[in-house]
Amino acid sequence: MADDDEQLEAIKNWWKENGTSFVVTLVVAVAGIFGYQAWQNQQESSADQASVIYEDLVEAVVNDSPLQALSDDDISTGRFLAGRLQDEYGSTGYARLGTLLLAKLSVEAGDLAGAEKELRWILDNGVDASLEPIVRLRLARVLLAQDETDAAYDVVTVLSEESAFASSIAEVRGDIALAQGDERGAYDAYLRATEALPENSPSPLLEMKRDNLSPADVSVASEDS
Repeated sequence: MADDDEQLEAIKNWWKENGTSFVVTLVVAVAGIFGYQAWQNQQESSADQASVIYEDLVEAVVNDSPLQALSDDDISTGRFLAGRLQDEYGSTGYARLGTLLLAKLSVEAGDLAGAEKELRWILDNGVDASLEPIVRLRLARVLLAQDETDAAYDVVTVLSEESAFASSIAEVRGDIALAQGDERGAYDAYLRATEALPENSPSPLLEMKRDNLSPADVSVASEDS
């Protein structure tokens, strides 16, 4: 490889200029170069192995027919494979994506505490910037389902509504505000969420949430509180 040849030539030139008194230093430097290359190769190999496990995981738990429930064997296989990704390839993106699927399985099984644990694992293990909003939004909904409104609020605090997820972020903030008894805040958030929807992509549920908190009703509720 050209890069390897250039590195070797640089070492040769350095040797000529500095003489044999730097033998030990040179040995360490060369070991570092090839050690780094070996590390790179190992990382690539790990990613390849993780991708195979992730593909097996998707095949086991992603059902082409939404109306057909996963079998116990499929769920067991999915949990095993996701666990392998966490334990053996935790630094890869495949581990985080696999854990996201594992959280989905937990929610479908009614194990909200398990889903929370998996989603927090993703956040604690180098979540990608592109994946973080999805993870935080799902975690906030899981926390709301467990009546942990303050924790849900904290989870979405860092999210910006100036993003591709603007509508979803505003909607979750509306749900949190409503759970906290802040109807005015909920209405404003639902309004922002509605306005941020892509064109030709209405959300009847979101519009219903907004319409159930008409400005007049919100004003009365605020005055009574």
